[in-house]
Amino acid sequence: PLPAGLSKGLEVLENEMRKDEDVIPIMVLVSDGRGNVPIWRDVREEVRAIAAKIREKGVHLVVVEGGGGFLNLGYGREIAEIAGGQYCDLGELNRGPFGAVKVAHAVGNLLE
Repeated sequence: PLPAGLSKGLEVLENEMRKDEDVIPIMVLVSDGRGNVPIWRDVREEVRAIAAKIREKGVHLVVVEGGGGFLNLGYGREIAEIAGGQYCDLGELNRGPFGAVKVAHAVGNLLE
């Protein structure tokens, strides 16, 4: 479930940031873009709220989203935008030999 995974990832990074003030918190979310199980009631609102908290806490986020087509609900791009992160479409990454380089570049952009 997307909201639960984002929340747990943020919790882990917050714990690490408390232990070591020099840590650079980076979260890489690999998802099919379909938040399907809410924690409370509304999946999309939960995802938006967690993404805003990720930004607020200073966590750097890269979203790698797959699952395209008509089933893609677009949560990945929205999460990246709200969190101030970077977005990579898995379909685009698979089109050439430099997919991993694109993800690494996205992480590098966050740290600038």
